[in-house]
Amino acid sequence: MKLIEILTYIDFKTRSQSFSNLSNEEILSVIDDYYNNELTVSGIKLKYSVNFKGNSIRNELPKLNFGDECRFCKTRLYVLLPTKTDYQNLLKKNNLVSILETKSKCVECGHLESDSCTCFNCTVEKRNKIFESYNQSVAIESMNFNLLERLQIATIMQGFNLSVENPDILSNEEFYHKSRGNQLLFFSNSYPKEEIKKLRDIGVVHVSPRSPIDAFLTDSDIKREEKYQGNKFPEVFYTNKVRYSFQFNDIDWFEELKFLNNVKVDEIEIIRVWKYIAENELLKLFKEHFESYHFEYKSSFSNESSLEQENLIRTVIKNLLAKYPPSKVYHILYKGIDKAVQHKKKYGITNFRDNHIQFVIFYGINSWLKYNENNISDFDFPWFSTKSLITKLFVDRILQDSNWFYTLIPVPKIEIIENDFLEYFKSLSNENRDSLLKRLYEINRLIEYLS
Repeated sequence: MKLIEILTYIDFKTRSQSFSNLSNEEILSVIDDYYNNELTVSGIKLKYSVNFKGNSIRNELPKLNFGDECRFCKTRLYVLLPTKTDYQNLLKKNNLVSILETKSKCVECGHLESDSCTCFNCTVEKRNKIFESYNQSVAIESMNFNLLERLQIATIMQGFNLSVENPDILSNEEFYHKSRGNQLLFFSNSYPKEEIKKLRDIGVVHVSPRSPIDAFLTDSDIKREEKYQGNKFPEVFYTNKVRYSFQFNDIDWFEELKFLNNVKVDEIEIIRVWKYIAENELLKLFKEHFESYHFEYKSSFSNESSLEQENLIRTVIKNLLAKYPPSKVYHILYKGIDKAVQHKKKYGITNFRDNHIQFVIFYGINSWLKYNENNISDFDFPWFSTKSLITKLFVDRILQDSNWFYTLIPVPKIEIIENDFLEYFKSLSNENRDSLLKRLYEINRLIEYLS
């Protein structure tokens, strides 16, 4: 396509006052001189005796009219002629026809016929679509939460200062752009995406209809992604930009969940969560002391992930908690790291340069424990380390024991019974084992019948 064909779409009525004295033919000559004969703007002014401010001749020349109109205010849409640079580039690529695909903003409302348009009308339209798709409330009374889920819900509600009027959890992106002080929700400063994902999986939180519009992929974005074919705006979203929301069909549930009211738990659940809290708080304390000596979870010499490394020390902590209270486990971890540092200074770390965690466990924790099992003391929770909000809620509202850190986590009675039974069962002959199992089966059948 040639420029002369493009110019058949010229609407001469849209010329500026500066060109009002020129005929249509003269205006076409101006355009030809400017684009094809490389006449400068100053040369145009001199040759055609026209005068306008600056060098932006495109705003003075008549515009292209492709017959489009704004779908909101019905105003005719006009397209400026291309810049001289764009024109030359299109000419080299033999792609002048792309000018016919140019979109223009409406001069009245600012609308641009594109799914990335942010004019007022498009913003309202997109917001309505998001609201229609995601405005849903949860029938919370039909759910049965365990203790850990109740604590996770309360931690997020309190940590993000949510209310009935403001039920939205900040998005991952917003979280890192807002000051949060020293408050820890779940044992680290990071966004609680795993906990939020879990709550989403059980259906207690949903995508918020008040999420930013740019959190959702446009139809154009969706078309470029094969895995999203068949979807449309706003069905696909960016997980780091979208907000999640607690929206219940009964607002009384909001206060109950936020402040852990009417929590019904049994011994097994409390002990299970106690172990979870102690394990993760100790892991956090280990990391702080471990990293203060420039040890690394992920070494450049190793193919193991930081998660695999973390699981090594988690296992050590779990095993220690079965024998010692958290305060003594903290003492062991602290002294173990110090012992590893001494060994490193004396002998180096060459054989363990790809696994600092194993080095600390082998030459630190295990080595120190071997010679100091009778010298283990209670270490206080350090003043410089912040307890996680979920820990505070568990200790204050559920456990109600300020000495939890110095107390050996008890073994549930059911586990004691199971262990005693296992030892007794092992002591029986095969014949007596068969007889006992048969009797237990009959008792179970009787219980099922009576119930």
